[in-house]
Amino acid sequence: MKHAHAEEHAVRALARERDAHAQIAARDPQAHTWVATVVADGADDAGRPWLALPWFEHSLRTWLDTQPPPGERVAVLVRALACVEALHRTGDGGARVHRDLKPDNFLVAERPLRVVLADLGATREDGVGAYTTVAYTPRYAPAEQPLATDAELGSALDVHALGVLVYFAFAGVEPDAKAPTHAYRAPGLRLLDLSGPRALSPDERRERDTLRRAPLAELLDLGELCALTARDEARLRNGVLDTVAPALAERDALPLADAVVAAVVRAVSPEPAERGAVGALAAPLHALSGALGAAGFGATVSLPERPEPPATGKFVAPASVRDDDPMQRDPLAAVLIGVLALCLLGLGVAVLVGGRG
Repeated sequence: MKHAHAEEHAVRALARERDAHAQIAARDPQAHTWVATVVADGADDAGRPWLALPWFEHSLRTWLDTQPPPGERVAVLVRALACVEALHRTGDGGARVHRDLKPDNFLVAERPLRVVLADLGATREDGVGAYTTVAYTPRYAPAEQPLATDAELGSALDVHALGVLVYFAFAGVEPDAKAPTHAYRAPGLRLLDLSGPRALSPDERRERDTLRRAPLAELLDLGELCALTARDEARLRNGVLDTVAPALAERDALPLADAVVAAVVRAVSPEPAERGAVGALAAPLHALSGALGAAGFGATVSLPERPEPPATGKFVAPASVRDDDPMQRDPLAAVLIGVLALCLLGLGVAVLVGGRG
């Protein structure tokens, strides 16, 4: 269950997610195979939206913590990238961009093995106006994303995030090269300041809009950035080799690991135009999955045959939750208090009976 809090931005984000699910379902009858489908939706007594979604045991992050077999790990990564490719195809004239891809926004079920994309509140269609809000996760977002320029950044944002995600899946950490950067030029720093949550004066809004139309090179020193450091590349290569070590000899695995490193380096390039498509990042993972399958370590990710069933009449929509009412915020507390009250009532009756005796 996803229920918007009182903050206006949370209400808008969940409403956008609800609308995105509806648009995607209308444009792709097979969307239930790659995105977490909405089982029910509505609004509480205060008008705040809610969504009911299927339950999955894991996010991709927690699933990776279980140390899955090499074939399953690679197969799930291949499927995760395919989910994003499917999302991009649901745009109306351009790619539908997720804008906040990370391991936490993929859901994984283990029996049978499934993976779907989730958390669509930040999605936008490429080329449909300026990005008036900045939604991103540090390290996964490229350096240009926080600037929220008028440029049609499109799927390059998601390709970068997927490159970092693939790195994380093998190395267990995000790359050092994606730490906070000081590569913003003075106009870029000013735009970052004006793109924050504070209210702007009319002059500041005009200044912000002017800066958003500036070429990226005037806002960001791309020459000061790198895709991956040498240490990053070594860590990723070793992570791939360690992952497939039970199945493949190092001499067979090394060319495949090098291909994964090269694809990730391209995907996380500081220059958006150089990142390529999701398919280019997926290609060496397909090759790695094929090699694991040939060695008897393959795995299959299942696809559901039909969408999640709609909610039955037993589904109860959430009521409006008052922020000052701990009983509604924490149902467990309400149950414990009720049990305590019953115990005290029973004690009182016992004392009364004893006194009469």
